[in-house]
Amino acid sequence: TLDRYYSAYLQWSPDGQYVATCRIRMPKKRYVYYVESSPTTQLQPILHQQEYAKPGDEVKQRHPCVFEVATAKSVIPDNKLFPNPYALEALSWREDSKAVTFEYNERGHKVYRLLEMDVKTAQVRTLIEEKSETFVNYNRLQHQTLAEGHQMLWQSERDNWAHLYLYDLDKGKLIRQVTKGEWVVRRVIRVDEEKGYIYFTASGMNPGEDPYHVHYYRIGLDGKGLTCLTPGDGTHEAVFNSDFSWLIDTYSRQDMAPVTMLRPVERPDESAWDRVTSLSSSRTGGWLPRSSRLRDGTARRSCGASYSGLRTSTPTASTPSLSISMPDRAMPIRPSVSR
Repeated sequence: TLDRYYSAYLQWSPDGQYVATCRIRMPKKRYVYYVESSPTTQLQPILHQQEYAKPGDEVKQRHPCVFEVATAKSVIPDNKLFPNPYALEALSWREDSKAVTFEYNERGHKVYRLLEMDVKTAQVRTLIEEKSETFVNYNRLQHQTLAEGHQMLWQSERDNWAHLYLYDLDKGKLIRQVTKGEWVVRRVIRVDEEKGYIYFTASGMNPGEDPYHVHYYRIGLDGKGLTCLTPGDGTHEAVFNSDFSWLIDTYSRQDMAPVTMLRPVERPDESAWDRVTSLSSSRTGGWLPRSSRLRDGTARRSCGASYSGLRTSTPTASTPSLSISMPDRAMPIRPSVSR
């Protein structure tokens, strides 16, 4: 029917024996009405209507289902663990074709679950769950599968700070919290499973610095060895070479022009060369940096003088050329779960 149908987006199982999709139930349309009191085309008022769902109205419902290709048998799970979806998405198969995973965002945004359905029994279990008395920031739930789909790196604000957690997807259990502290992870740049490192950006870690400054860090998957790769008071933007052994780091502040440095990842306090821009001519012309105040009314710390010129350290055999580029390895906000 027009209000009940199956999605045209199909997910074939790796062995080709099943296909997964969602059964969709459309809500009854709701409208608001407007009166055009003085139309230019006629003397009488004109009534207009606009489709508009109001708070509390029913929204489109998705229900995952699986079909066996050879027999056309359907596998429809009970919705006990996803009773009131605002969104149900990211339907994806395990590599062994025994189960599908999907993400459930409950209406009201106080519950968010990564769920798994067994295609033989139709049983659904929770792999990861986020709960909040106020709001689950689902738009920032970065996650990425690791260990050939047996583990997942998951970002959460469950301790009031955005941090990374490592999960065992086979058991549906937390292995460890990888990052912790009164600061926030902003973005995962790369996960090097072979060496066991996570490269990410974060803010608020350095005392006395503007808490909105962005720095780049590296930490082990075991939660040890946290290293700042971009020292320097400012907000940073870095580009790594292909094997993440070097980075070009450009940083600045509202009162300091951009500084660009070439840093070895293993010795980020060192620099093969650096370029510092001068603001002296701008200041001479009357330009002044904007001032701002913190929530308690105190002025943000303004430090650093203007410098000019190119400073180059003595090149060594290990200093790379400047043709450094990096493909986008940022961890997506909501990738599909491939297992």
